Amino acid sequence: MAAAPGVVPERPRKTRSWRVTLGAAAILVVGIATSVVFYRLPGHRGAREGNFSRHLVQLTFSDSMDVFPSFSPDGRSIIYSSDKSGSYELYMRQLAATGGEMQLTSDKGGNVQPAWSPDGQWIAYHSMKEGGIWIVPQLGGTPRRVTNFGSWPAWSRDGKKLAF
Repeated sequence: MAAAPGVVPERPRKTRSWRVTLGAAAILVVGIATSVVFYRLPGHRGAREGNFSRHLVQLTFSDSMDVFPSFSPDGRSIIYSSDKSGSYELYMRQLAATGGEMQLTSDKGGNVQPAWSPDGQWIAYHSMKEGGIWIVPQLGGTPRRVTNFGSWPAWSRDGKKLAF
């Protein structure tokens, strides 16, 4: 049957192609997740060869909420946010047996999401109260705002740039 003059015939919609693509992507994600879980199971060849170890250690001991842990580049310290003072502040704990804890911020700014610079000298974080990304020296000091907006800071490998 021919279309009337001046009328463009309607093309059939391809509704199945996106469904097939979505289904294939879902199967791929499930397959990868299953492989990762299987590889990490105790008794798997990778586990027997010592490619990883599971050793849980409690690093903080307060009754408060301690969140957003970030290991230092050398693995000797951890920085995290804690609400033990009534507002989220940044704390650093040395992981040595005799290591202590040091509060890095105290501005009641709701400081969260800390990230170490690659050289371990700076900590970038997000201030919920003031907004934006801030940096503070790894041993504490005066925080400095880097940007008025953003969250989840991440340093470039060379430590010259911050993504957020």
